[in-house]
Amino acid sequence: MLTSVRELARSLLSIIETRARLAANELEEQAVRLVEITLWFSLAILFLSVAGLTIPQLFLAVALLNVVVAGWIFCSVPEFVVRLRLWLLSAGGQPPASSS
Repeated sequence: MLTSVRELARSLLSIIETRARLAANELEEQAVRLVEITLWFSLAILFLSVAGLTIPQLFLAVALLNVVVAGWIFCSVPEFVVRLRLWLLSAGGQPPASSS
């Protein structure tokens, strides 16, 4: 009986250690994401200061780049144009109907 209790304790400890490792990995990934976001913000600030742009002008530049990339994707893969049309014709852009 004592050996079965020990085995049970070891298996429970193994489960707890596994969960602790998973939680530590998640925290590490979140820390890396925070550092990445900080680097992107610092690059954006550097870009603003070098280019002499204001924040609204930066948003406009990013929006124009999004339009260019979307156009390139739609030209490369015509199926996406069909999917976009179907999405717009179905319920795209409309708020869900309220159930009153």
